[in-house]
Amino acid sequence: MRAKWFFAILVVLGAYLSWRLFDVQVLNGKVYARDALLQQRETLDVPGRRGSILDRNGIVLAASQPSESVFAVPADIKDPAAAAQSLSAILRIPAVHLEPLLTGKGEFVWLARKIPPGEARALREAAIPGINVIHEETGQRVAANGTLASPILGFVGIDENGLSGLEYAFDRLLRGEPGKMTMETDHFGDPIPFAPEAAVPARPGISLQLTIDRYLQFVTEQALEEQVRKWHARSGTAIVLVPDSGAIVAMASLPDFDPGAYWRAKPIAWRDHAVEDSYEPGSTFKLITAAAALEKGIPPHALFPAHDEIEVGGHVIHNAEDGFMASGKRYETIDDIIAYS
Repeated sequence: MRAKWFFAILVVLGAYLSWRLFDVQVLNGKVYARDALLQQRETLDVPGRRGSILDRNGIVLAASQPSESVFAVPADIKDPAAAAQSLSAILRIPAVHLEPLLTGKGEFVWLARKIPPGEARALREAAIPGINVIHEETGQRVAANGTLASPILGFVGIDENGLSGLEYAFDRLLRGEPGKMTMETDHFGDPIPFAPEAAVPARPGISLQLTIDRYLQFVTEQALEEQVRKWHARSGTAIVLVPDSGAIVAMASLPDFDPGAYWRAKPIAWRDHAVEDSYEPGSTFKLITAAAALEKGIPPHALFPAHDEIEVGGHVIHNAEDGFMASGKRYETIDDIIAYS
């Protein structure tokens, strides 16, 4: 009797297993195969190289260079204190700040991003267990001329996203289009050696060419710095234009900053005073008034009373006693007004 029950149970189990095998391999075989493949594949974004910023002559003002970063796998580090001491000597980061990052069973933690080539080389030679140096697709942004034109250029973040200036205004064009890389991984998420990889290449960003002339920008900044220092000014602005086209060939703004270490400067230094601040045009607005008068048909030789004072709102405003006003004239032409008033 027991043998019959045992045989019956085996028959039922066999029938169930046969049905499941038929269901998995025949009825839903394609579905399960697709799901298994999706679990084995991992798709990563591959950023495109950021475009450069050039002056009017094609000289590089800002560009991206290859970079390397270091990360740790705490689960692979047996002695966090010793590893922290070794890292501290190379990265020049206090060991007390590194040791907590190396403690635990985690699989990934950044230790330093975009490190100098010498430090990356030293870390590879040290071969500290659990410490890895990798090439980052997002490069390290370098201002080729230090602080030159820094308020115009602006700066980028650690992942090369534009945060101010032209880097921010044209970020979408400069950063390009990211690509895709699909690889097969095991159940731990590690890449399977020699497995075929599929990749969609990243498109690099475009390069941005300015009307700024690097040499004229340098000379203008030097002259502006001299005047700011002479008059103990808090800030200063100087703009140089080509009269025929209106092209801006130099636009200096002080204070400035180092785009590679923008966090060390006060936020006011990030501001481009030439385009972000309002100011009173003063006597330069005479050109607009004179142009309007000529357009209305007033001849250039027409004479106007030369009053040296005017009352506005109960206050008397005098001409400046700067020695430029033509003396002894009771009447002035438009030429006189533009030249002397």
